[in-house]
Amino acid sequence: MSRKHFLLLWSASLGVLMSLSANSILYPLWMEANDFSISRIGLISGIGALGALFGRLSLGWAIDRFGTRPFLLLGVFLWLVTSPLTAWTQSPLWLIVFRLLQGLGGAFFTAGALSFINYRTDEAQRGAVVSWWDTAGSFA
Repeated sequence: MSRKHFLLLWSASLGVLMSLSANSILYPLWMEANDFSISRIGLISGIGALGALFGRLSLGWAIDRFGTRPFLLLGVFLWLVTSPLTAWTQSPLWLIVFRLLQGLGGAFFTAGALSFINYRTDEAQRGAVVSWWDTAGSFA
């Protein structure tokens, strides 16, 4: 993998993971400030994990078939679209939909990123590259 490709992937990962971290922290506080019940806050906050889980069920097959780029782009797109939309609605149904899409976006992006590294890196260097890529999560 070239240094340019790695830095681009790492930067995109930093952006997605920063958004994920910010949403995980600020989302429940925003819902509490808007008088959501504790159970509704828990449901809406946790539903993103289901989106990520169900998003990963057939990602290996799909990435092998269609390549990594569509999943990287779709993952980023879902986060770019749904993150600002969450502030424009207070409808629990729409918030659940947005959280499911964010979970899917996170699953698509991380699976696409790890597959990109796997396809483009020599086997001897793969572990080191994945470790360096994972530092984006720590920085986020």
